[in-house]
Amino acid sequence: MYTNLVDINKNMRFSTKAEYGLKAMTNLAQCYPAQKTIGEIASQENISQKYLERLMGILRNGEVVQSSKGKQGGYVLSKDPKKIPFGWRYCANALCRKILFQRA
Repeated sequence: MYTNLVDINKNMRFSTKAEYGLKAMTNLAQCYPAQKTIGEIASQENISQKYLERLMGILRNGEVVQSSKGKQGGYVLSKDPKKIPFGWRYCANALCRKILFQRA
């Protein structure tokens, strides 16, 4: 049974994790190639910073985003958003397997 599903339309339902992951990716796409901190993304998208930290770890492990540490550190998409095909091919490992289809 899936939990916390958000009804985008009658044909598509996303988990809360998927919705927030997509919001974070969209946020990063809008400022590409600049980096953003988790705090910046969390405040702009109204997402808990701790929750977003876990999601960004999943996206980083799936090679959807890259991170850098330090004072100038942050997150950036792994690829230019203009070169990411619409659909799930690019982020299938991170989103579909780790976020979209997690069961309770």
